[in-house]
Amino acid sequence: MSKVRLTGSNSGYVEIAAAADAGNLTFTMPTSGTALLGNTGNVFSGITTTGQLDINGSIDVSSTSVFNDDVTLTGGSYNVVWDKSDNQLEFGDNAKLSFGASSDLQIFHDGNNSYIKELGTGNLQIQSANVIELEKDNGDKLARFHPDGTVQLYYNGNQKFQTTNTGAVVTGICTATSFSGSGEGLTRTTQLSHRNLIINGAMQVAQRGTSAVNIPGGKTVTDVDGFGQWTKVSEGNFKTGQQVADAPAGFQYSRKITSSAANTLSSNSYHAIRYAVEGVDAAQLNCGNSSAKTVTLSFYVKSSLTGSFGMNFTNSANNRSYPVPYTISSANTWEQKTITLTLDTSGTWLTNNGVGLEINWKLAMGSGYDSGSPNQWQNT
Repeated sequence: MSKVRLTGSNSGYVEIAAAADAGNLTFTMPTSGTALLGNTGNVFSGITTTGQLDINGSIDVSSTSVFNDDVTLTGGSYNVVWDKSDNQLEFGDNAKLSFGASSDLQIFHDGNNSYIKELGTGNLQIQSANVIELEKDNGDKLARFHPDGTVQLYYNGNQKFQTTNTGAVVTGICTATSFSGSGEGLTRTTQLSHRNLIINGAMQVAQRGTSAVNIPGGKTVTDVDGFGQWTKVSEGNFKTGQQVADAPAGFQYSRKITSSAANTLSSNSYHAIRYAVEGVDAAQLNCGNSSAKTVTLSFYVKSSLTGSFGMNFTNSANNRSYPVPYTISSANTWEQKTITLTLDTSGTWLTNNGVGLEINWKLAMGSGYDSGSPNQWQNT
């Protein structure tokens, strides 16, 4: 015989109710007599349900709990699900896994991209006692980081960059907008590879002495070996040239040109510093052919005057010319200038012991020689 009993001094009642026409309501008491509800701690025990159990209050679980199917954690906008069939905890789009008192580290997916965010004041550190690898989903390597060792970077699964204990190794073409240093340690692919075609560019050799040499009009005069003063003037002697111990960092000497008086040149006058590359040396540049090479001229300049200056590259006949402007920005200050151009694909260029390529720095130029368009080859 089963009983429903009220105990205690307070009045009350027991109600077992069902909605109208809801069918039979069966309430089965556990045969062991375990209490369903005890007032002490309001602890439920001995409840088994095969349907849905809705609890509108809090649940205080003080022992191990086992969930045998999917579990959904419902957020204000995004949910997290333990999916039993997938054996994984699934975060919905924009549902975040956060660490730290102020959500300093966050991991989430926004529907398109995935993020690992460090939002605190510290660094995002990835540590491992072994190699750290970044790979594509197909297994192709992107990068490998060895503890106390090399770092390797890959392109399409092929290694292109590797650090070593002495520097780095690049596999393939290395392209840069500029390099610092002398470059003396660069490996040359052939005996003449990367050869500087300018002889005595550091102005170290001045066999005629270091005294100032007068430069008369209408003549070519050399003071520092290899570099001439090329003039066509009717104004008389107005410049001197000499080797001096005033040079930019890394150099010992320079070539100094001094104007002895102010002169206004006539239209058919000019004064230039001239350097000629012998045709035998210039032959490798393929001037006058479709395979003409690209070259770079680098030089230092120091002047008492600032502003726009000019120079040009030309052939021995002076009927093919490439004029280039450059700017001196600060007075009495060494400045480095770098000019890169592709050599001429037409015209006649000597490959014998004549002048194969001529380089002229124009210090003074009359209006009759100020023609043509800069930074392109032309018949002038």
